[in-house]
Amino acid sequence: MPIAIGLEGSANKLGVGIILHPTAPRDDSPPSPHDSAHSEDGASPRRSKHASPPVEILANLRHTFVSPPGTGFLPKDTAAHHRRWVVRLVKQAMKQARVQLEDIDCICYTKGPGMGAPLGSVAIAARTLSQLWDKPMVGVNHCVGHIEMGRAITGAENPVVLYVSGGNTQVIAYSAQRYRIFGEALDIAVGNCLDRFARVLNISNDPAPGYNIEQLAKQGRVLLELPYTVKGMDVSFSGILARVEEMARKLEASRTGADGPRVAHTTNQPTTTDMSTKDTTPLGSDAKTSSAAAAAADKKDTTVPTFTEKEERVMKIAWTCLKSGPPDVDIAKLTKAAGFNTTKTAANTWGAIKKKLLSMGGDGGEEGGEGQGKSLLC
Repeated sequence: MPIAIGLEGSANKLGVGIILHPTAPRDDSPPSPHDSAHSEDGASPRRSKHASPPVEILANLRHTFVSPPGTGFLPKDTAAHHRRWVVRLVKQAMKQARVQLEDIDCICYTKGPGMGAPLGSVAIAARTLSQLWDKPMVGVNHCVGHIEMGRAITGAENPVVLYVSGGNTQVIAYSAQRYRIFGEALDIAVGNCLDRFARVLNISNDPAPGYNIEQLAKQGRVLLELPYTVKGMDVSFSGILARVEEMARKLEASRTGADGPRVAHTTNQPTTTDMSTKDTTPLGSDAKTSSAAAAAADKKDTTVPTFTEKEERVMKIAWTCLKSGPPDVDIAKLTKAAGFNTTKTAANTWGAIKKKLLSMGGDGGEEGGEGQGKSLLC
């Protein structure tokens, strides 16, 4: 029974696996593993005698290059990471699999597609091991490797595959001795979309952007409309990314005024972010003539107001409904997004929230400047 060691490093994750392939039963004319599923009378639900026997995973180790939040991974840095870790992972994998050099029959490596520099590092490592151990090399197509891995784990003979990775989003099936693409992303792969989504919102890359997005999504209560397109079997996700970038710009603009961001933390309330700009007046009026703003300026140590659960929810939704900057909120959008029955109810609720925010946010000092009030949106 042949044993293969595989090295994968097409992106920021370096993987080393050792697989035991049971020998398939032989006959006079063994067909392709997929042939039985493409007979003239259609695929049979019964498992074919020619189907590939299940493989045994003896080791499956990986190490990920993690870049700082808000950044991607550069090819040169990723390649250096792979060079630094590949020998250690190979040793650990062989120890875990309890195999010796003489047990290895071939060395597999990712031939592409992927990032050039990381792929080159792994290919050099595989070539070095091949020459040192006198073992044959087997180049593996990255995409086919994903599909065959899924077939091996699930036991599927002839699956229709939704292939989703960092660089690919495709609907694939096997036909006429090859894998064929029946539909795909026309602009940006969903994995890349999620990576850039995390980068825009400064979400951590450890252990993976997609995982962290999923964990944050579990805490959310509001569904926002994000545009995407389906054309037959093809899809387009650039609208999702464009919409997220638009919302992020509005949030960032509200945070980066001359006053800078402020964070108020109270013992009985969650952390509140003060997104202030000098040029926006509270309540759409001159803060200098606002009694609420003047009172807040005169009483820096006043008690921080409390917010109801409903008001906290509305504040979280409101930043997605900005017209230009806080607190200029599109009441019609807020009515729909927050589930208000009428725009009047939404306007009254938002007005009450703004009054509370004004009572805790106005400084009235040199930072605000003469005639310039602070506007807050949490």
